[in-house]
Amino acid sequence: MRSVSVFTPTPGGGTSADLTFTINNPLPGLTSLTPSSTPVGGLGFTLTVSGAGFVPTSVIKWNGASLATTYLSSTQLSASVDAAKIAALGAASVIVFNPTPAGGESSSQIFTITHSLPQVTSLDPYEAIPGSPAFVLTVVGSNFASGAVIRWDGVDLVTQWVSSTQLTTTLSDSLIAAFANVNVTVFNPLPNGGESGALPFHIGRPTPLLSWLDPSMVTAGDGGLVLTVHGSHFASDSTIRWNGVDLDTIFVDEGELTAVIDAADIAAMGTVTITVATPDPGGVESTPRQLLIMGEARVFLPQVRR
Repeated sequence: MRSVSVFTPTPGGGTSADLTFTINNPLPGLTSLTPSSTPVGGLGFTLTVSGAGFVPTSVIKWNGASLATTYLSSTQLSASVDAAKIAALGAASVIVFNPTPAGGESSSQIFTITHSLPQVTSLDPYEAIPGSPAFVLTVVGSNFASGAVIRWDGVDLVTQWVSSTQLTTTLSDSLIAAFANVNVTVFNPLPNGGESGALPFHIGRPTPLLSWLDPSMVTAGDGGLVLTVHGSHFASDSTIRWNGVDLDTIFVDEGELTAVIDAADIAAMGTVTITVATPDPGGVESTPRQLLIMGEARVFLPQVRR
């Protein structure tokens, strides 16, 4: 408020009585929240509100309760929201209040407290042979909400919630009757639960597991050699692959394969990627191992000066 009077100079004259001129606070306008949502059960955070008509005495209100507010500008305010306010799913009404004179409350913006987005890290088992009987699939990850469902190529399965890190479902024999690679995800229910990334489930021949190579390193320029790969789930038609190229492979047993490597293949230094592949139908390739081709070792004898 300001006092306003009129002064008339001498001779005579004088000052009139005061009248009050009131400077009102504007009615604030609220247009956006940053962030506008957060996962339930998280830590406290700083909420920034944007709009117009903010003054240094403006206050952000969360479901009607005033927050300790920092004035940033006439278009922006911030406040700390503690963890207790986001401990349960739901939504909060956020407004800005300008005190008297005049002032008032802005329209509200909704802040949403959501389920955390689920994450899938592993499947147990991660593959099956077509025609196998029904079995229990365990999905391991994080942020699984009560009511979360396992999805099989986008189709919801009947799901048992074990914990926030584990779900189970029974895969019927009809789901694993034919060769396929299926995407397995987890979906948390609304509000705003969302779907995890996918992990593949392989229905086909068992994936070869490549454990170690013999030898795992050779010297460039040596003659040809016999490479032996050791692991499991090898089949009679599995092949050793040398940088992606199939070699003539001898099947020893389900844990051992061999192949003859020509001298030309190890003539230069480098690293070779070795895998084991089982062909279609339903085939798949192992994870790789590396074979090192080293340079020739040289011995330098000291020279004696005479």
